[in-house]
Amino acid sequence: KPGYLTWTEILHLQELGFHFQGHTWTHRPLTNVPDHEWNHELRDSRKDLSLQLGYSVDSLCFPCGYFSPAVVQAAFSAGYRYLFASYPGCVDISDPILPRNLVQFSSVSEFKNILHGALCPLKGHYLKQHLKS
Repeated sequence: KPGYLTWTEILHLQELGFHFQGHTWTHRPLTNVPDHEWNHELRDSRKDLSLQLGYSVDSLCFPCGYFSPAVVQAAFSAGYRYLFASYPGCVDISDPILPRNLVQFSSVSEFKNILHGALCPLKGHYLKQHLKS
């Protein structure tokens, strides 16, 4: 649909070295999607993306960064091994959800600070905003 990459564009970017992973079928926050639709959003989108790209998609970034314990379990059941949400903080690989720091609007000095852990104290605050019960 308008504003999204076409398969031709995705495959061209893949040839240039980009690596694509999952983001659900409709990009709606899964906490707003009825659980009977999760199979389509997670499993079907993963299967189609894997077929199109020619490799097994095993990572998922939650749309809008929102998730719940039930959504996390559904994502693991759908075959994802790595789960990401867009909130700042330090990466701890023992966490089931890995933070994805959005740095595209950072200045060089802000980016250096992020790399050195400046956002670590904010992780808990943002995690509470993204975790829906």
